[in-house]
Amino acid sequence: MSNRHIPLQGAANFRDLGGYQNRHGQTIRWRQVFRSDNLSELAPDDWEQISELGIGLVADMRNDRERERWPTTWPDHISVDFLMRDYEMDLSQLSEIGYHILAYQQVDLLQSFLRTLAQPEGPSVLVHCTAGQDRTGFACAILLDLLDVPMETILEDYSLSHHLRRHIEIDPDHAAELITFYGMDSTVEELVERRSLSVEERRRDAEARMGEALDYMAARHGSLQGFVRDELDVDDDVLQSIRQRLLS
Repeated sequence: MSNRHIPLQGAANFRDLGGYQNRHGQTIRWRQVFRSDNLSELAPDDWEQISELGIGLVADMRNDRERERWPTTWPDHISVDFLMRDYEMDLSQLSEIGYHILAYQQVDLLQSFLRTLAQPEGPSVLVHCTAGQDRTGFACAILLDLLDVPMETILEDYSLSHHLRRHIEIDPDHAAELITFYGMDSTVEELVERRSLSVEERRRDAEARMGEALDYMAARHGSLQGFVRDELDVDDDVLQSIRQRLLS
């Protein structure tokens, strides 16, 4: 993780997706795909670090309300393009429909994200949401799966967010704000209590939740790559181009 995590003052969960090995002994190239939480509180020194990473495309998985609530202003000296879309996000649906809904809400953006990664000389890409955990987690899980990374590693990468964000405190006032903003099916006491769990307990819960969602998607489409073909309309030629670009 010391190579993967990029420590920043204003973001806890900024990291490189490179270095993971797949089932065939191939390794994901470094400095091609990054993932992060929101960037609205980055310091000038943080932006200097980011400017050295060669990022040319940002897949911002937040909706317009989130971007307005936590705006990010990229410095003029960093030239980037953006993938983003607006959509309704009601987290009470997670219990009513299922955790997998977070992936199905992002079909258009995920399609563009993968097609960009299929470009042989394409830019390095940063994908992020607010916490860099769930929506970003689905994007990265789908990508790692099509690169034939074992599911155990995919879930470990997902739950690493809980380790990196373990020092972030949530007070009752902030919890109440989040519940209202996201329409969460939870209480202030439940949110605060969840933060009081150990990092290991939170990681275990997170891996189980994501594992169940990915299992649902795989069962519905025959595999996660079936989801990519069915829902994202990404064919085998595009998948092969992504593998050629990102694997060594």
